[in-house]
Amino acid sequence: MSSAHLHRLEKDRMRYSLEHRTQAISQLASNITNVTGAEGSAPANLDTTALLLSSILLGMTSTWHDVSMLDLVHLKGARTLFQKWMFNAHRQSVGPSLYDPKSSFLLGVMAYWEALASFHVDQNLEAVDYLWDMCNRGTNSEACCPNPLTGVSTSLFISMAQVGTLSRQLRLVDRLCSLAGPDKYKGEMYLSLLDKAKEVEKFVRDYAVLAADEISATGDDLTPSSHLHTMGLVYQLSILLELYRLFPELLRSSDDQINYSPNPSETKHFLDTLATNILTLLVSIPPTSRTKAIQVLPLIIAGSALQGQTQPSSSTSLLPLCIRDPIQGIMSLSSNSLITNYWRRVVMDKITSLRDYVGLDSVDHARRIVEGVWMRADSMSSRSAGACSMVSWLDVMREEKLQTFFG
Repeated sequence: MSSAHLHRLEKDRMRYSLEHRTQAISQLASNITNVTGAEGSAPANLDTTALLLSSILLGMTSTWHDVSMLDLVHLKGARTLFQKWMFNAHRQSVGPSLYDPKSSFLLGVMAYWEALASFHVDQNLEAVDYLWDMCNRGTNSEACCPNPLTGVSTSLFISMAQVGTLSRQLRLVDRLCSLAGPDKYKGEMYLSLLDKAKEVEKFVRDYAVLAADEISATGDDLTPSSHLHTMGLVYQLSILLELYRLFPELLRSSDDQINYSPNPSETKHFLDTLATNILTLLVSIPPTSRTKAIQVLPLIIAGSALQGQTQPSSSTSLLPLCIRDPIQGIMSLSSNSLITNYWRRVVMDKITSLRDYVGLDSVDHARRIVEGVWMRADSMSSRSAGACSMVSWLDVMREEKLQTFFG
């Protein structure tokens, strides 16, 4: 990993990092075979914890060597190792396991990788449920505590992984129905995805991010507990924003007192508001904070939602509208191109800062994805007088071959 990062700008020396990686993979594969083939607990001479962490880190950092090398083969091995590690760690316990810092740490790291990988691998909706089986989803502070490595609660990363899985499944449904039809099959498959989306939405909306004073001191003056609290809010809103973009039906209300279904303009306003709230939270974190490495995915999600008008509206044209219809005028402000362009500049500034700090090509891929979304959205808006459908950043990523791990 160190070699890959040091030589990332010296392509002629990248072979050294690849040699180290090849040796590590060879040794890891040999040890994993011994561990997974053993009955009961792992052999005493093998450190299963080290194997698990090695497998996770090798997988997550595969794009350090080649930005498009999604080495997802490690994901399956890490899942097997993780479940075996958890079984061996708690096989003698009776009843619910007590809070175990080591187990909680590994659970959080595994959830982080599942979240990164979920936008790139086709899998069933229950693929990450094994993490819920081992995660205490209660309201106590231990369950909501940020992971020491990722800085965000494990529960939120599991939810993000579910959203990534839903996005892939939704694409598969669209492709299958475009090839086979008829529409009724699409409806049945879509409804099953929508039900899962409702389940994820309910959990994330009910989730309570720990207050800064409830989070243990980090011991890092550059990254106090308040930054972790803010990043928890950022991920909570990012999950909801991506869910609502994928399934606008979630914004409908149909209880006994209110039956409300937002029109496309109102939906866009809601997504704009969520996006700017996320960006406001990110801007509130100083550029020296060490939470930078986990800001890339929220920046893509929030930045790509800024799909406003392309023609600037003068302040004089807005003023009569605000006087004539205050509610409509205020709601239209977030879609005004001047405001949209301001937040777009904020996104580009943040991504540029991240690229300089992290020094990985994956951040540049994030920039190209967001800019690609804006270009397509602006082109559609210039050709249509009404509300346009949202451009998906996932479509841009796939079509422009910009797949990578954004972490």
